[in-house]
Amino acid sequence: MSERPGEDGNGPAGRSGGTSRHSPRRRRSSPWALVLVAVLTASAAGVYAWQVWLRPPSAARLVATLKETRARLTQLSCTIRIPWPEAYPAGGGIPGARTLLAPPEGERLTSVRWLAGTGMRVEILEPSDAAGSLTVHDGSSWWTYSPLLNLALVSRADGPPPLFIDELLSLIEASPERERRVLGRGAVDGHAVFELSCRLLDGGELRVDVDARAGVPLRARRFDPEGRLLGVLEVSDLSLSPGIAAAEFAFTPPAGARVIAESLPQPYPDVAAAAAAGLGFAPRTPTPLPKGFALAAVNLLGTGQSRALVLTYTRTAGEGAVTDALFTLTETLAGAGWSPLPYGRPESRTGWQGQVFELGDLNGVDWRSGELAMTLFGTVLVSELIAIALTVR
Repeated sequence: MSERPGEDGNGPAGRSGGTSRHSPRRRRSSPWALVLVAVLTASAAGVYAWQVWLRPPSAARLVATLKETRARLTQLSCTIRIPWPEAYPAGGGIPGARTLLAPPEGERLTSVRWLAGTGMRVEILEPSDAAGSLTVHDGSSWWTYSPLLNLALVSRADGPPPLFIDELLSLIEASPERERRVLGRGAVDGHAVFELSCRLLDGGELRVDVDARAGVPLRARRFDPEGRLLGVLEVSDLSLSPGIAAAEFAFTPPAGARVIAESLPQPYPDVAAAAAAGLGFAPRTPTPLPKGFALAAVNLLGTGQSRALVLTYTRTAGEGAVTDALFTLTETLAGAGWSPLPYGRPESRTGWQGQVFELGDLNGVDWRSGELAMTLFGTVLVSELIAIALTVR
């Protein structure tokens, strides 16, 4: 039998096994083509990532992102480390709140929990002498409480509690748009950020590091016109869905706490005028005053039985220049629940007994005199405050 063409593998029908060049079987792709496709795909993904996450946006786009993020927020928890030129929290504008919360200077660490339309709770974690101090907004009132002094201040809340984002946005929006720029990319606590720089109205600079994904500020630094660092605000442990309950913002002062209600200050020209305004007790003043000191301000705080008289004294230098030496005397009705402060150490002199304490750069003396509870705060020495307390009559 004769062979068919191509059956020997050498005929026109094919070669090397007889496979026809027109066979429907598909030709295998070259491995180099697959590599090329993979490279092109990776390159496209890289370009997309650069455009979306890595390439710095314009300053206008970054500011818009901050505003959009703030508008979407419904709850937030974080830890904030400062100092900051306007220390956070501000204590709801309550006089004396900053003194109660912590020293006006130095680093502090606060825990913040916020629920839109409900309230905010800020607790100081550090420094140790102010740990546990609270600022609570319950939707209608601001409370500031110091466990060290067992003293609570409460005032009416005129609006929702401000977040640190609000303070930063107010500074940014007050800066000229042409003076805003994005300096580039960076990292804060392992998070990729874009660094926004704004020239402030006072000639200083604000730099805000914005989380590239979440659109939330993670760090802010403020500089004076000469470029010196004034303050830093750092955010960590940030959660935008922490599951906060409204009950966290309910605050009741502990038993025995001294409470000053409706504590917006009412200034008066002198002590006699304050006494005539329904003070409820006969005011007492240091007599004689320490050398160089003079009465600088008279204020009434609170209402009813919690009404308090606050006298501020400053010391002047030559030609009337005011020094940084000052003290305040606060006096109010002691009430049935009065007790010595749970903080500090007892001190006694002939016919006098009180509690002395330190709060950062401030010293304090607390004592009872008849029906009145008296407290001295000042930048002067404890021994000077005790000497002043002995002259109060």
